[in-house]
Amino acid sequence: MLRRLLFAALLLLAACQIMSPPPTPTEPDPTAEMTGVAANPETPSAANTAPQWIQTEMNGVSIGCWQPPGWLIDTTDGLLLAEHTLSLATGEPSSGMMVYVFVPQVEHLDVVPEDTHNFALAVLSQIVTSPEHMGTDVAVSEPQEFQWGAHHAAYYLITSGDGYNMVVIGIALPNDHERLVVINAAIPAAQSALLRPALPRILNDLMIDGVEMDVTALGGLPNPLDFPIFPHA
Repeated sequence: MLRRLLFAALLLLAACQIMSPPPTPTEPDPTAEMTGVAANPETPSAANTAPQWIQTEMNGVSIGCWQPPGWLIDTTDGLLLAEHTLSLATGEPSSGMMVYVFVPQVEHLDVVPEDTHNFALAVLSQIVTSPEHMGTDVAVSEPQEFQWGAHHAAYYLITSGDGYNMVVIGIALPNDHERLVVINAAIPAAQSALLRPALPRILNDLMIDGVEMDVTALGGLPNPLDFPIFPHA
């Protein structure tokens, strides 16, 4: 279910990995608690004990960030960051957070650029009303717009039927109504209070097409995040 949720915001296409000289990392806060989540054990690389710059290109957009110490990464299809905590019985995530940054194509969506002030909001608003993308076993909030530096952005919240919470953030590219950078961050519902404070730390120094994204913009998100209630039978 969690793997499907990571693709629920938009359709995912293949990407190729590229590496380039990273920017100077921001000095980490040694007192900050980093939450994490398990990844598919067959794809991520081995966890590192020191920060590592990871970068990939997807649909013509370069995305990069620092790997949190001890987390697993995978750049096969965008950037996947996850703590290596797996259930030995099932191999599925047992706790912690997973963050997935990718650049899907959106030309299959019926969004008219001329009528769109915030392209990210227009795309996410269409996605949340589409059972093809969202499925039927999730509760979804209404997308809300915000400004991330020079980029129009929007987000919505998800609660899944099997006990996960997720925030999905869409970031529009300046003067580009064909591509959207999407950030999916998922965590078990029992740990959902950790999601919002962890995002700025994990996404610190996130770069999109060479532009460093100022994570102070995430301070505009509600605190705490008001996840929708899944209607259990």
